Amino acid sequence: MTIANEIARLSRAQLERFTAQELAALIRGLGVVVQELQGRKYETRNFAVLDAVTIRDTNNHDSPVLIDLYQAENYGWLINNLTDQVLTFRIVGALNNAANAKAPLGDPFPVAANSMDCFSVPKDLWLPFIGARVSFGTAPTTGKVTVVLCRRELKWER
Repeated sequence: MTIANEIARLSRAQLERFTAQELAALIRGLGVVVQELQGRKYETRNFAVLDAVTIRDTNNHDSPVLIDLYQAENYGWLINNLTDQVLTFRIVGALNNAANAKAPLGDPFPVAANSMDCFSVPKDLWLPFIGARVSFGTAPTTGKVTVVLCRRELKWER
């Protein structure tokens, strides 16, 4: 059985026990995963909102696109920080997909240097369109940053 099938069968609490590397395998290997569970069909789509970006300053860096969450059943983030400094990750949201109308959602999350981390997101932390914001307290001198949004959609119910 593939890791994608294993993940599809798990509850949110069980999913949070997976390692970042196990979840990364799903994201690297599959753009869209379709599952049918207990009479419901789900699609999981992965979006690289920041894809191997080189950052060498302490400014805020927002994803250039916002992802539509209208159909999302739930969503989560995978952050791969391959720089030599601790990264601060924050979700940003907007009422439409205009990139200049973003506001921060929830609390920031630190991601250690040269590491990968995953965050599941409470259902009440929602706006119709979301993206990512990353920043550093100390400017990195090496490495890149990748941020992936995993969006799970309910397609139909029996």
